[in-house]
Amino acid sequence: MATNVLVKAKGNESTPNLLRRFSRKVNSAGVISRTKSLKYHSRDVSKNVRSKQKVRSLKKSEQTLRLVKLGKLPDKRRS
Repeated sequence: MATNVLVKAKGNESTPNLLRRFSRKVNSAGVISRTKSLKYHSRDVSKNVRSKQKVRSLKKSEQTLRLVKLGKLPDKRRS
């Protein structure tokens, strides 16, 4: 969502007045509140990605179990 805020100087308007008008326009357009609300928002992971992550996790645990059975890794379950 892109929101453009445009403010042009009116005649002999001073810079502080122009900045004040700009700040008001940005505030009324809700640009700052929108960006703050989206700052920590994260999207939900899709079903396909979750499935791939689960398969990867299962393969890794099977590989670790295989290496433990072969004696190449210490068995941490018995500690």
